[in-house]
Amino acid sequence: MIASDNHLLTNHSIQVHVVKLQVEPDSKYYTLGELEQLIDLALQTNDKAWFDALSDQYNYLKKETEAKRHIDYTQVN
Repeated sequence: MIASDNHLLTNHSIQVHVVKLQVEPDSKYYTLGELEQLIDLALQTNDKAWFDALSDQYNYLKKETEAKRHIDYTQVN
């Protein structure tokens, strides 16, 4: 369990009936926070390829986010 309203379940394994699972559609775009959680999951599952792909997405998004926060006041008229 990665996250739960019940803090006692967090970081513990639980059993779930397959019929109660709901597949979420894949998203091409994740937030930095979502990518951080997915990277943690990739580490826990020892999935190096997924970890590398997520890390690349994270680094790109972080760079883009930081670039948007930077304002070059020398170019403002």
